[in-house]
Amino acid sequence: MTKLRRFHEENYPYFITTSTAGRERVFQDRAKAELLKEVLYQTRVRYGFLLLGFAIMPDHLHAVIVPRLGDTISQVMRFVKGTYARAHNVLYDSSGPFWQPRFYDRAVRDEEALRATITYVEQNPVKAKLAGTPQDYPFSSAHPKCPTDLEAFLNGQA
Repeated sequence: MTKLRRFHEENYPYFITTSTAGRERVFQDRAKAELLKEVLYQTRVRYGFLLLGFAIMPDHLHAVIVPRLGDTISQVMRFVKGTYARAHNVLYDSSGPFWQPRFYDRAVRDEEALRATITYVEQNPVKAKLAGTPQDYPFSSAHPKCPTDLEAFLNGQA
């Protein structure tokens, strides 16, 4: 069966979900979750995409990302997944696939849907009983020490 090509729209947020190979619960390990959080912020700066929200779950990542003009969500995910896999393999002396090859994405078309999507993402750790409130979870954009580009994007400043 032929894979469908991803549809691309400029300056739209994408809600993405990507899972670890075999749905292994890698990010139960706080150090590995912290590394993914660092990679998200580093690749955001390096490749110029906007990070509007995220939650690092034990076996997957949810994020809301706006690719920079000229890039696609596929390119952004290749940057994030590849950077993390390389760093993980070096730090933990491992090899082989880290992530499932594909990821799920959906364009978010208006502010109401964007806010609902970010709420869903940030509530995910609470629903999974990883935290009492979204703000308590250190690997989510709801945490006070995890800044995003949301307000700048909504105000047209990004």
